[in-house]
Amino acid sequence: MTKLDPPPFFALGAGPNEPAWSLMLPRQAVVVGRVELSRSLEGLPELTLIQVEHRSAPDGQLWVDCRLRGGKCEWLVSDVVRPVGRWVRVTRTWVLEKGIPQSVALVFSVEVTGAGVPRVLLPGISYDGNPSAEASRLVPRFAEALPSRSLYEEHRYPVPLAHLEVGVTGHDGSRVPAGVALQSVPSRIDSGSGNEEESDHWWSLGAELRERGGALLLHSSSCETNGQPATVYGSQNTLHPFPAQPVRFGVGTRVQKDVFLIAASLSDAGWTWRRPVAEARRRLLVPPISRLTPEQVIAAKLNVVRSRFVQEGDVAGFLHVPEVNRYDSPRQFQWGWTGQSARLAATLLELEASPFAPTPLGSPSPAAMAHASLRFVNSQPAAAPGCPLPWVKYSLEVRRWEASSADGRFHSRQVGEVLSQLALCCEAAADAPWREAVLERLRQAAAFLVEGRCSTAEVFPACWHADGRPAEPSASTGGVACVSALARIGWLLGKPEWTAAAAARLEAYARRVLGSEPRWPCGATLDANCEDKEAGILLLRACLDVHDATGEPHSLECARRAADWTLTFMYAWDPGLRPGTFLARRMNCSGWNAVSVQNQHLDVFTPVEELLRLAAATGEEEYARLARVMVRAVTQTVATERDLCGFDQPGRPAVVGEQAEQFFQTNYYQGPFSQADWRGGFNWWNPLWIAVHPLRDALCLLRYEREHGQVKA
Repeated sequence: MTKLDPPPFFALGAGPNEPAWSLMLPRQAVVVGRVELSRSLEGLPELTLIQVEHRSAPDGQLWVDCRLRGGKCEWLVSDVVRPVGRWVRVTRTWVLEKGIPQSVALVFSVEVTGAGVPRVLLPGISYDGNPSAEASRLVPRFAEALPSRSLYEEHRYPVPLAHLEVGVTGHDGSRVPAGVALQSVPSRIDSGSGNEEESDHWWSLGAELRERGGALLLHSSSCETNGQPATVYGSQNTLHPFPAQPVRFGVGTRVQKDVFLIAASLSDAGWTWRRPVAEARRRLLVPPISRLTPEQVIAAKLNVVRSRFVQEGDVAGFLHVPEVNRYDSPRQFQWGWTGQSARLAATLLELEASPFAPTPLGSPSPAAMAHASLRFVNSQPAAAPGCPLPWVKYSLEVRRWEASSADGRFHSRQVGEVLSQLALCCEAAADAPWREAVLERLRQAAAFLVEGRCSTAEVFPACWHADGRPAEPSASTGGVACVSALARIGWLLGKPEWTAAAAARLEAYARRVLGSEPRWPCGATLDANCEDKEAGILLLRACLDVHDATGEPHSLECARRAADWTLTFMYAWDPGLRPGTFLARRMNCSGWNAVSVQNQHLDVFTPVEELLRLAAATGEEEYARLARVMVRAVTQTVATERDLCGFDQPGRPAVVGEQAEQFFQTNYYQGPFSQADWRGGFNWWNPLWIAVHPLRDALCLLRYEREHGQVKA
């Protein structure tokens, strides 16, 4: 093996006539990745190697030219390999030099060697094959029979990167985890057919798993999902046919593809992807242009909040969706998950007391709406005898409080959110007449959460029955919202035993989700029950709440891990959208967040507040920069007077500030739509949280910049 200078991130393959080069571990005499040029064409008669030429330069650059014969055609496949920091950049070129026109598939593969089946991370799509996803639901997985491969369109990836982690033996005999990552420079392909319908033809990126090692793959023509070739995950829990699209070559046709590769050995088993993903994000990210300033976002979202505010006698709150809506949803208030009424109340109280309150305040004022809704929610009875947890839904049609599910169970994610947000309300309104009664309810709820009967495991159950008994055990991370509640209530009421209980529960979640064999954050998106961004956000929030309440440093390191995992759902690039679709000229995907491995669309539920808190706690400005990018991104689809973004429909009054819930950036739709909505359609469904989150995120960014200086996006 010929080692090159600088240190051996890559080296020539053994033998002067071998059409390959290898990727090595820094500081280890171990080859973990092998790139073979002779396997780069599919759909041809058996290929014969004609000639191989290797050249290298003192600065570490490497050239490999490989001439192949298949049938009556001769091909040149060449790699130019250049060191770029810890990475190498590879430019692969395919040229048909002689013969007749051909339709072929192009392949770039990195053979990864190591012990056992690799761990795999495909951001936003597959986390070790998504083991936490409910077995009865179809989501992207690797087939159980090995070898198994998955290939997804580049535009489906928030970060167009595939990562495998294997075990290797170093030069000193020690066994270490090694990660190999392939980051594509994403690009469309000219299929050569002249058919405009194929103009949205992209490379596919993925991996193959084997009994020992695997491969990182780029493919020009095919997708493969759950072991089924020529399919894509096209709508919720459904595969759609997606025929292969070969590339047409004439003599002299040249196709080029750029990738970045890295190999790293770390002691951090299960997490070797963290640094490659972060570095790829920094390399790719170009912040989008902001359509509105944070102050304008606050004004627009306040307009929506006022349109949803209802006060009928003592009944007061915020409608979950507009009274007139596309899905004929009933009039109701919701607290937690898609309602976020308590989070809204806390935000309105904080806003009116801040320097960023609009002038004039308007009528009703932000605080007046918050106080009215909090007075009403405080009038609710206990959910059930012996269970002090709050109801989370009030029906205006039947005038009663209801459980969050038809069988009367309470989701721990919703309950934890409501409790921690009510604690925020109490912090923001020291003299409010409803405060003491709310504090008493928080005391009762916290006492319940530390009782042994509330849980039969180290972590909180996904649900409780109406009488407070835990429902069946679950892998869900959603209950970590109750850790936040315990930490906040304990800090607010001066109860160190409750903050200690919160810290202990957080450690249990950390062992399960953030350890060397993580079972990734999952189950917080209540209609998905799989690996999902919202579980990551709730875990990050809980880590920060425990750190704020206890000062315990380990919780801050857990917060970093939770943040880095959650950020794998953030789009670090803009794939553009299909010409002619509604969003094609309105939306840049950079900074938007995908939802889960099941629900592969974009939405405005982002970890902005949590990233700003993490940046303030650690001094790591990169987290604040990414938060700023997210705030800028979501402004693009807010309805304004100049562009109502699809909300100007007959019979449905448009409200400035409204925004849709789901945006379809890839070949996926959700709800009553079709493939015509792939890569440019959206779902008008607009529950209250879509007003709450951008409003709070804008306020949090303004507060952060007032204290720490302007963040450069």
